[in-house]
Amino acid sequence: AAGGHTVVDSALQEDAAAALFAWLSRSTFWWDARHGYLGTYLDWWDHPAVLRLAEELQAALPRTLGRLRVAEAWAYLYDNAPTPPGDGGDLGPGAQGIPLHADSANVSVNIWLTPDEFNGDMTTGGLNIFNSRPPSDWSPQRQNQRPDLAAEIIASASNISIPYKFNRMVLFESKLFHRSSDHHFFSRGAIGRRINLTILFVA
Repeated sequence: AAGGHTVVDSALQEDAAAALFAWLSRSTFWWDARHGYLGTYLDWWDHPAVLRLAEELQAALPRTLGRLRVAEAWAYLYDNAPTPPGDGGDLGPGAQGIPLHADSANVSVNIWLTPDEFNGDMTTGGLNIFNSRPPSDWSPQRQNQRPDLAAEIIASASNISIPYKFNRMVLFESKLFHRSSDHHFFSRGAIGRRINLTILFVA
């Protein structure tokens, strides 16, 4: 994987991606309220489709995932952008996503599940990955919850920005600092907000 990451478009069968989106959009287990998004985790739902997906990924990518196991999985449901796209094409400010952090795993897999029709700007809304890792003496809490300290480390690091796309999967080295890009998703109701599914694999 170039730069510690791989991008796979049309990662799931269309009906499978749509079913995951429908299940998450209509679920009521978004119990972890954060600034700008809601979270839910594997031990709260233990959905067989997610575990089956992890198994199929391991079978399809034996060199990358075959010797690893699932450590955690979660989904995040994001707030709308502050304003809907204007008639003149003015998007206004984007909504913020997950701040800068690193995951406590070997490989992170992100899959974006909200259809593109709800995305006001297809050049944004994805993931920024930096070619920089936390110091070896950082605790998992520090690498995951101190974006201010992480920002000092990545100041001179190269990075790649991967735009959002429905049913796009991004696999990357978990220890690389990364953050969600600002996004322009806007929905008048509950269906259509930005949703990502993440699976962490560890040795």
